[in-house]
Amino acid sequence: MAASEPKTTHTSPAMGALLLWQRLALLSRAQMRRLSLLLVDIDKALTDREPLVWSQSVQRPWVRLLRQVGVVLLSKTQLRRQRHELKRGARPVVLAYFGAPISQHCELYILDVQSRLIRKPLHTQPSNSKD
Repeated sequence: MAASEPKTTHTSPAMGALLLWQRLALLSRAQMRRLSLLLVDIDKALTDREPLVWSQSVQRPWVRLLRQVGVVLLSKTQLRRQRHELKRGARPVVLAYFGAPISQHCELYILDVQSRLIRKPLHTQPSNSKD
């Protein structure tokens, strides 16, 4: 199963709310309860500037659940590949453990909340002009 790449959307707030309600309608009651607790934890992590620490077994389902409602958590490398850069003073929201092959914790940030789109090209091309 291939993971879809998150896309940033620049829609009106009313349209964004409609899309959120459509996504929420697809969740079960248990998922809604987990989601509400998870959003409270993420809000606390953002305000206290202390990241949540997730093991590999809980990280995957929680990231999937958050992605269903439009909250996309990405590492620094994933942000760079999505042409985003971290905002000044952004601290990680989650320290998630990834098993093999890296077997270490990675810092995760919220796309479009703690990052911004890079408008300049990723790589500068040398000019071939001769004087």
